[in-house]
Amino acid sequence: MAPWLLLVFLAAPPEVVLWHFPGPRGDALRQALVAAGAAEMPGQRLDEAAIAEHLRAAKWPASLGCLEDGAPCDDAAQAGLALVGAAARLDASADRDGEGFRVTLTRVPAGAGAPVTFEGRGATLEAAATTALTAMRGTSILEVAVTPPEAQLFLDGQPLGQGPGRYPVAPGEHTIRAEAPAHVTAEETVRVLADRAAEVALTLQAANGKLVLDVAPKHAKATLDGVPVAHGTGAFDVLAGKHALHVEAEGYDTHDETIEVPPGGRLQVKVELGAPRSGLLSDLPPPHPDTLAHGYYARGGLRLGGIASGSVDAGRGSGTTRSDVDEFADAQPLVGVDVALGWRGRIMMVEALGITLGASPGEVDATLERVTVDGTAEDLSRVVIRPAWVGARYPIERFEPYVLGGLELVLESFDITPPADRPRWSKGEIDHRIFLIGLEIGTRYQFTSDWFGTAALGFDFLPGERGSAALILGVGYALQLPEGL
Repeated sequence: MAPWLLLVFLAAPPEVVLWHFPGPRGDALRQALVAAGAAEMPGQRLDEAAIAEHLRAAKWPASLGCLEDGAPCDDAAQAGLALVGAAARLDASADRDGEGFRVTLTRVPAGAGAPVTFEGRGATLEAAATTALTAMRGTSILEVAVTPPEAQLFLDGQPLGQGPGRYPVAPGEHTIRAEAPAHVTAEETVRVLADRAAEVALTLQAANGKLVLDVAPKHAKATLDGVPVAHGTGAFDVLAGKHALHVEAEGYDTHDETIEVPPGGRLQVKVELGAPRSGLLSDLPPPHPDTLAHGYYARGGLRLGGIASGSVDAGRGSGTTRSDVDEFADAQPLVGVDVALGWRGRIMMVEALGITLGASPGEVDATLERVTVDGTAEDLSRVVIRPAWVGARYPIERFEPYVLGGLELVLESFDITPPADRPRWSKGEIDHRIFLIGLEIGTRYQFTSDWFGTAALGFDFLPGERGSAALILGVGYALQLPEGL
């Protein structure tokens, strides 16, 4: 509000209210409200003569503020009320409501503020007017300013609302209380006059709690939200709420957890870093917190490698040609993509499901079964399914060397072209499957708590033949599943 408007408020009697009666029932409603006692309320100007007299006596300011200089007005009508020294305008209207009447009284405050509406119903216009006037007399406005804005408000022990605002209350003395998590409860007593607006401001101070931190070994360093804190010295004050606790010591595994200190309460936390790492591992840097932040992950990558030569058990395959493949004479290049879903703990890893889709361009010589003749195989596609691989990792700063392995099912499909001297044999397709043991050795680099990159070598070998080797390059996304899943 502009300073000149504040001067008008201080100079004008705040109880002056100018009434307005729009609609065809305006005169009748005015008479009904006068009969109900509205004219007897201090400062009420119900008839046109009383309003005109007030306007003649009003002292206009030297400047009209936003109404004159073009500055933005929140509401020009409300700004005008302040200019003429009125505290509010009251709009009174009436309409039919079923078999009776409904009277609506809307109080529009001068300067700024939201209008407040009161309603009354009755079999006659006089009865409805009396009910609405009674409602208005019995309700005042409490303007609450509260920090923080998410605080819950209580009036005389009963819920009132949340955050700052204008709240209708009954006239009289009230106790208003504000509560917010991790803050000290604030309480004020306020007296609200009839037909007036009362103001109250509540500021909640941040609440502290007590933290007792016991760490082993004693020389370990502890931080709370990145700030060093002492341990083993008894209870100390901490801002209530959640905090990130980090404990580390040279030669030991680090410890990270989220703690929650209750407001005005006491929390005791005990951290044991366990036995010191021995040998070479004791000299390695500890893992970065990002490598331990999320347990579950999804990853994908590009696979570049080759498939070894070897025999094919045609009894496990089926085809449309008269001849099955007995052996591939040469190794074949392989290009594919990898996707996988898994979980990783501090050391252990489990990859629930991995799938590789690959293909080999070009053709390769093949020995056909039952007759010692040569043909060619081409357009090979390979699907590898890896269920429930297990392994281990050892995070070092942001690096994460790991090894994974387990059983895999290999599904191959390729076209067979018989030799030219066998014109009666037709070109066909062979489907083939093999069970192999797979192994993946590599490392990951954790860019953030969510994203990581992967470089690894993958192998398939015994008990079947036609194993492969490949270089795997990819990216992954780590996440923490919601509690309850």
